[in-house]
Amino acid sequence: NLQDGFSTTAPALFSFAENVTTSNLIRWEAMGAYAFPNATTVLLNNRTGEKVAHFVDRDSFDLNYGHPKEEPDLLILQPGHVLEFNTTYIVAVRHLISENSGDRVKASPAFAALRDGKVPPRELQEVYGVSNERADRYDRYVFPALAAAGFARSELQLAFYFSTTSREESLGRFEHIRDAT
Repeated sequence: NLQDGFSTTAPALFSFAENVTTSNLIRWEAMGAYAFPNATTVLLNNRTGEKVAHFVDRDSFDLNYGHPKEEPDLLILQPGHVLEFNTTYIVAVRHLISENSGDRVKASPAFAALRDGKVPPRELQEVYGVSNERADRYDRYVFPALAAAGFARSELQLAFYFSTTSREESLGRFEHIRDAT
């Protein structure tokens, strides 16, 4: 695998154990809601702490994702602009509501154990597959960055991070061809 990170233009995809209502997702028509204090999602530049404009929608094009009526829909978080090269971003979700029950969607057992910090490290590794290194990274970087952005650890339903590709990996060959021409 020669890639050194995720694309700067690709969306982040996620799903829960149940379908969520789209009524409180940030819609493309009102993308400015990403900056509201009660936003349900955040896309955070980990280096600068800046919230990145984005919208979230249910995947309505891939009707074959999962098994209809058996597996929940895929949600797509689409950045409002191209992300920076070689940068770590954090995605977090809170206050999403179940389409069926009307209650808040529950975090997965593994994420709840990581978020709540009440499970001993050995159990976190053996039962939930979360390494000590990953738990430490969340405790030191992810959860504090989210708290600084107004997303309290206790209210999170999901949080993850990813790093974008370097400019060299993404554009290096094309720039070489351009320069050689």
